Amino acid sequence: MGQLANSLNEKLLSAGSSSAERAFGIGCGLGLIPVIAIAIILYILGVVNLILAVVVGVLSILFLVSFAALLASIARVNVVKRTYQSDVLPAIEQYLIDSGMSRVEFDTRIAELLPSGSPLLEFLSPLRQAEPD
Repeated sequence: MGQLANSLNEKLLSAGSSSAERAFGIGCGLGLIPVIAIAIILYILGVVNLILAVVVGVLSILFLVSFAALLASIARVNVVKRTYQSDVLPAIEQYLIDSGMSRVEFDTRIAELLPSGSPLLEFLSPLRQAEPD
């Protein structure tokens, strides 16, 4: 069961990571278009000086990184959900059929095996243990 949990979690991790990397690259590439447009407009208007160029450059970098990080985060969440639905959930259902285990029991055992922050934990509904008074 531990091997199944690790392989399913790894599948979600790799899908989310590759998607986030692509989205970050696309976000940086697309984010350069408005920066270049602003630089051309400022050059045509003759408003370019060293201070303005530095300020626009710093703001552009901040904008690009923020925009790309937002796209990467959205892409990661969407791909992890899609991968769960298409690959992980059928594997879990097949394991449940083969083992005769209930979904709640499976979720509880898997949640105990996985480290915190694992993407698979987002889709599990383990039984919560009563906290001591």
